[in-house]
Amino acid sequence: MKKIILILGGMLFWHALSQADIQSVGDSISRTAKKTGQKIADVAQGVKGGAEAALSKTQSAFDAGMQNVKNIFLGEPKPQFCPVPSQRAYAPTVNDPQSIANDRSDDMIKTIKKYSPILYLCNERYYPIAVEDYFLHPETQLVYQKNHKKNPSAPKEVVIPRGQVTMQGIYDKRDMHTGSDYFFEIGECTKFGSNPQQFTDKKGNLTTPIYVTWQRRNGKIYISYVFLYGFNGAYPIKAPVADFPLLKGDIAGVQGAHECDLEHIVLELSDDKNRTLERIFFAVHSARVEGVWFPAHSKEISYEGTHPIVHVAVNGHGSYPRAGTHVRIFGFGNDITCKSKKWVPQLVLVYPESDSRFDPKIMGWMYHSGVYGPRGVNSFSRFIHAELFKGQSADKVQFCPNPKNPKNTIDWAKYHGCIESKRGKAGIPGK
Repeated sequence: MKKIILILGGMLFWHALSQADIQSVGDSISRTAKKTGQKIADVAQGVKGGAEAALSKTQSAFDAGMQNVKNIFLGEPKPQFCPVPSQRAYAPTVNDPQSIANDRSDDMIKTIKKYSPILYLCNERYYPIAVEDYFLHPETQLVYQKNHKKNPSAPKEVVIPRGQVTMQGIYDKRDMHTGSDYFFEIGECTKFGSNPQQFTDKKGNLTTPIYVTWQRRNGKIYISYVFLYGFNGAYPIKAPVADFPLLKGDIAGVQGAHECDLEHIVLELSDDKNRTLERIFFAVHSARVEGVWFPAHSKEISYEGTHPIVHVAVNGHGSYPRAGTHVRIFGFGNDITCKSKKWVPQLVLVYPESDSRFDPKIMGWMYHSGVYGPRGVNSFSRFIHAELFKGQSADKVQFCPNPKNPKNTIDWAKYHGCIESKRGKAGIPGK
């Protein structure tokens, strides 16, 4: 009987509701369902985005791990250089009439040429590159992607699309964004540097351009010779003593691989009619931390005529005055230098934008306000500030000469004995 009464009461209550009341209740239910559905969708989207980012990182780590295995057992793949461009105008060198005309008021070209460095590469994979080959390659584009390192699937704004990048365009967009989320994406072949077929002289020497800027400060003249490379290779991690490669690929992003690499040396000269060479600064990755000033007459430095010799560390491109192994990061991030390829570079003068000789059509790349790759370095403009030339004292550099004969057991043992003895002193740079 009670059940019948409850049922009849419910029917009377529903019948008593007006049509408007019924519509109102329906709308309320609909709104609640919609909000709940949206929240569920938002949560699902967040989970999806997080999952995609995690999957991307996992896939990258897996790919790097597989490449590492291949590198260890099969050897690293040979460089695949980009084809030589059919037509491309490169910035004029110091021998160009326009450069000479621009420089008459300073009369610096003679000095810049007199002391220009001669470099030696060491079994290099990532060759130097001309700025035009890096920034103007058809696959290069300029993008902004907020927080891209932590979230690879984040929305990406294409600022200058592929095939449309110009030096003037880079300069015009220099203040559109700033920081490490504003970067260039490059083609795979670009990271191996300019094609040597285009930049090799009759003697077989590499002639890829380098970039020169200079300034007066505190009664001295400072000339910066800047070397651009398409890619900084990962430091191989080897087992102590056994020298067996543990990690060669850039696993988890801790081995220093990055797009674009800017290295340099700085010459200090007297600011008088003689312009005597007094000191040379070998920057070695970080001018503030690892660079070293040497007196020009130091026994560490060798010359070919008036040209100081720079030994370029394999794949990481640190600039050193002598060949051998420079023990770094407890022996796990060593720089190895040797003489396997001679580089007699063409010299391209560049000027700060405050100088009337600054030309954004060929020098706009200097003032990009972001970085030169997804993991790239800051822009060239920092090289016009002499306060960067700090570095460390020479006695902090842990050095071991290369073995005379790597296949000789005694030479090999002496060499690795030297490295093992210096691991403890070769701490993390700047610590």
